[in-house]
Parts: sequence; structure tokens; C-alpha cells
Amino acid sequence: MFELPESLFTCKTLMALKLGSKFVINMPTSACFPSLKLLYFTVLTAKDSMDFSHCPALEHLAIDRYPVDARFYFNISLSELKTLKMTSYDICSVHINAPKLEKLDLKGSLLSNYVLENTKSLVEANIYLYHEEEEGNDEEEAYDCFVPAFDKLIKLTLAVDNGFRHSCCYRWDILTVLLERSSNLECLVLKRESDVELSQLDYFEFDRYIDAANYEVATWCQPESVPKCVMSNLKSVFLIGFERNLGHPDQMEVLKYLLKYGQVLKEMTIYSRFQEPELYSELSRFEWGSETCKLKIISMSLF
Repeated sequence: MFELPESLFTCKTLMALKLGSKFVINMPTSACFPSLKLLYFTVLTAKDSMDFSHCPALEHLAIDRYPVDARFYFNISLSELKTLKMTSYDICSVHINAPKLEKLDLKGSLLSNYVLENTKSLVEANIYLYHEEEEGNDEEEAYDCFVPAFDKLIKLTLAVDNGFRHSCCYRWDILTVLLERSSNLECLVLKRESDVELSQLDYFEFDRYIDAANYEVATWCQPESVPKCVMSNLKSVFLIGFERNLGHPDQMEVLKYLLKYGQVLKEMTIYSRFQEPELYSELSRFEWGSETCKLKIISMSLF
């Protein structure tokens, strides 16, 4: 392992820095990287926190955080930050204050605590949350902390992996909150993520997967009132990983809701894991709020 020399933190000509996993970076508590605009690195540090608030010029930040025994705290308070890509493989706490942030790519645990401030410039968000069990944690409290008002958000990608044991399709409660707080959303992408590849399961493993899928069935609870973005701005919906045959009727309920209240919806594309010959005619019988919406159903088994 190599630790960055102190002279590098004060270098006035350094504008981009990419570090692999063999480097340890311990951020100083005073002003550093005066001209640095791009920073990409893997977190390896003996400390339990990392503060980026002393990097005045940073515009693009990418962080990979690998599992350690202790919880970790990130303070990302950067006035010039435009893009943030963060991957964390353990439970951590993240505070983001970035008034110029335009794009957010976040992959982390459902149990992590995310707090965002000054998100008025955010246009695109890609969020992938995976399930990680830990005693004494309230999942609802954790993810609710990280959902502010996204007034300028146009495109949202939401993927949730609940693992093999908790294999319900999505955490629909997270989607509900995001729709309510993203008033100008135009494009919604929903992805079912899982580390289980169905084509690679044998007969007995496949039965066990279906049993697990039916053990905890996700449910869609409609918002008390229709979110503004659904009625007035949502134009495109993509559902990737449709699995009605594996005990996920909740997906149909979400599609039915978006078709009914999406008054300006132009396209809905469904990528199904299995052949769904009756799906088109079934969806056609639902109430559609948009007369110009085009429906596409693509079987992922053909790829």
C-alpha cells in the first residue's frame, strides 16, 4: 500500500487524479487540491470518515468503498460538484451538499443513511439499492432520509436488489416517495436487479427460487394523491425484468397505475424475462390516460 505524499494535496497544477486500490488517501482537515476538478479513487483508509469539503474546485467525484468492520461517514460538501458516482459495499452514512450537482449515480445498502441538501440542479439520478441484513436497523428510516425534493430531476433509474431470500420485485415504497418528490420527472426506468441468474439454475434451485419469491410478496400501495410528475410530465416508462409468472402481481398494479394516470405518457417499454403472449391484450384492457402512448413488450429470453 502507498500513502499519498502531503505535497500532492497542495499541488496547484494538479487537475485530475485517479487512484487504484493500492493507494491510501487520508484527506487533510484544511484546504487541499486547490485546482483539482476530477477525482476517482477506491477508499482505503484507517480513519472512520472522509471529508471532501476542503476541495474548492472539484467538479467530478467517483468513489468505490469496499467493506470494512466499522461504519464509515462521508461528508461531500462541494460547491462546484457536477457529477457524483458512489459505490459502497457496506453500510455507511453519506452527507451530500452540492448545489451544482447535475448527475448522481449511487449504489449502496438499503440500510445506509443518505442525506442530500441543495439538490436543485440535479437532472439525472441512477439509484441501485441492495438488501443487507443488520440487527437493530430500520430500513424505512434509512432510505427516507436520503430522498429530498428533486425539483429539476428529469430522468430517474431505480434498481433494488433484495437478494435471494428477499426477492420481491421492487421496494415500491421507495418509488412512491421518489415520484412524490420529483415533480418534473419525464423518464422513469425501473429495474429488477438480482444476483440470481435464472437460466443457470437447475430444476431444484429454480423451485427454491420461486418459493423464496412467493415467501415475501411485494405490494404496491397507491399514493394518497397522484404525483404531479405522473399526471403532467412523465413521458417514458421502462420496466426491465418483468416477472409476473414468479409471483409478482405488484408489477401489473404499478403498470396499471402509470397507464391510468400518465396523461402525457408517450411510451411504455416492458422487458420481460419470459414470454408473455397475453400481456399486451391484458394491458390494453386497462384504462389509459394518454391516447398517444405506444406500448412495447420485449422478451429478454430472445437475447
